[in-house]
Amino acid sequence: MIHRFEQSGDDHLAAMFEGRKFNHAREGTYEYHEVTIRQPDGSVKYLDDYTPGEAVVSRKTTQFADVTEDRARAIIREFAHKHPTQNPDFTIADTPANRAAFSSAPHLVGTPLDGSMILEVPVQTRAVPPSVREYAAARGVVIHDTSGTVLNQAELDAHVTDVFGSDFE
Repeated sequence: MIHRFEQSGDDHLAAMFEGRKFNHAREGTYEYHEVTIRQPDGSVKYLDDYTPGEAVVSRKTTQFADVTEDRARAIIREFAHKHPTQNPDFTIADTPANRAAFSSAPHLVGTPLDGSMILEVPVQTRAVPPSVREYAAARGVVIHDTSGTVLNQAELDAHVTDVFGSDFE
């Protein structure tokens, strides 16, 4: 079946399959994997990984230098829209899978997400364009590669300075 997807010629299916492989390969990096999140309209979305108080993680196999700025912005916007932190309208859904996953911390089911929004990507073959780094930082999204490098740290730092002033340490 894997071979069939890889040979299908359908770019969308192939990209989805690559994304699933990437997400599966990173399983165990954070405390909870594939968490169901209740949206304000009652629907659910899936968050790739979560460590309460630390990391709200979405993964994309994107090489940002290889996509249009519009596509890069759409990826960042989608993440910020689907999984905002500290928003009581977006909660860890009360589902059998979440109850099982959170069995050691059942009090977390039904609570809003808490932690840095991290967009995890593969190590980039070329620099992430400055406009993409800035766009993510302005939305509180950390672009982080699988080697542990934060790819928009300077832009995030600039936003902290903008909010708290230059004396903030």
